Amino acid sequence: MNIIFFGTNDFALPALQPLAENFNIVLVVTKPAKPVGRKQIISPTPIEAKAKQLGLNIIAPENFGSETISQIKKLAPDLFVVVDYGKIIPQEILDIPARGAINIHPSALPKYRGASPLQSAILNGEKETAISIMLIDKEMDHGPILMQKKVIILPNDTYGSLYTRLSQEYPELLIDTIKKYLSDKITPQEQNHTKATFTKLLKREDGKIDWTKPASEIERMIRAYDPWPGAFCEYTGKRVKILKASMPPKNYPDKHPGQFFKTPSGGLATGCGQNTTLLIHNLQPESKKPITGEEFVKGYVKESYN
Repeated sequence: MNIIFFGTNDFALPALQPLAENFNIVLVVTKPAKPVGRKQIISPTPIEAKAKQLGLNIIAPENFGSETISQIKKLAPDLFVVVDYGKIIPQEILDIPARGAINIHPSALPKYRGASPLQSAILNGEKETAISIMLIDKEMDHGPILMQKKVIILPNDTYGSLYTRLSQEYPELLIDTIKKYLSDKITPQEQNHTKATFTKLLKREDGKIDWTKPASEIERMIRAYDPWPGAFCEYTGKRVKILKASMPPKNYPDKHPGQFFKTPSGGLATGCGQNTTLLIHNLQPESKKPITGEEFVKGYVKESYN
């Protein structure tokens, strides 16, 4: 079976080598190189770098013009495998492989379709998510399911930790699913579209904290948006990024939302909505290095709990 792999970012990396070891990867399609880091050095995608290491053929088209389409057709692929590619693949190309195109989505589809499923699951207090392997159709995250595996969301999971754990778990499931699908041992199952929910593409400003919300919701937001876009607020006119927080053993209901204060134990806390309180363990003042809540109290906060 000839397989073409579409991928770009770190989530796709763990899949490429196992796929190459189990199937005939005739081509790797990734996004073009782009400026990276503070110095904006033009760098290939992680998948391009890995594909070169494995000796695989690679293309990185800006768009899918007639030349690219012709190149893909000549390879006579049986299947596409798409993992964290980051671009819309035109239907004309999706129609090329005889067995269609397989995609990985990190949610319990049809729940949390779209761009930020893991962040949304943490933000909403979900206890579990899933790795969904599906066939791609004309709509986003809409195709029939081939395999789905539940994954527990731990109480202290951030988006980053959950992303890493899922990226380590899905490759073996993907290989097994492809083998069963190509040997007709799996029957694709239509999603229940009436239960579909959708997530949005996050922007940096989505990380701005609204202190009038309950502390439990803000704590989940801090974890959901770690490492990006990050959760932040303004304090004395400057931006402060909140890195780690937790619920206290008791609330301080006399503190208004957004009011930073020193706790009796010398820690940092702030008032939140519904008379709740959030303990802040680590944060990063604008243009400064990350510090602990205790360090922030000593350098920035004059008010204590009375």
